[in-house]
Parts: sequence; structure tokens; C-alpha cells
Amino acid sequence: MTIMDKERSKFYPDLQTTAELGYPTILSAATRGIGAPKGIPQPILKKIEDVFKKAMESRDHLDKLEGAAQPVKIMTGEEFNKYYWDSFNVAKKWVEYVRKK
Repeated sequence: MTIMDKERSKFYPDLQTTAELGYPTILSAATRGIGAPKGIPQPILKKIEDVFKKAMESRDHLDKLEGAAQPVKIMTGEEFNKYYWDSFNVAKKWVEYVRKK
């Protein structure tokens, strides 16, 4: 077994990552996010971010994820936006590669 990430899992610390095995671009994650319409007023966007961040940080929610061995990295705003588009661009390259084959 291998962890498809750049860092070892706290749930399976003895398993090597794909990055450690020489495949730093082979990654897998179960990402979830909330989007808002383009042009949403900044105060409303900030409120939405704050509410979802508070919910994600709730002890009950974190305990359930921990019990299911699900790693958590809470991202909001520009950090999540960057992560999303970076992931999209990597996936897009692979889709284009496979379509050419």
C-alpha cells in the first residue's frame, strides 16, 4: 500500500508516499468545497467563509472525520481558490494526455 500524497498520513505513518517513491505528481485527495457566484459582495462572502470555517472546526465534525481516518485541511478564500485551480490544471493536463492516446 502507498499513500498518494506528498506527506505521510498520521493514520498510516508507516506507509510510504508516492512522492517518497519518486512520483511526486501522483496525488489523490477527496476535496470538498463551497463556491459562490462571481461578483458576490465581499461582506457576504466573508460571512459565508466564516460560517463554514467555524462548522469545519467544530469538535464534533473533526471527531467524526478522525474516526473515519479522514485527514482534514481547512482552506478558505484565496488559499482554497489557488488549491482548486492548481488541482484543476494538473487534472486537465492528464485528461488532454489521455485523449491523445
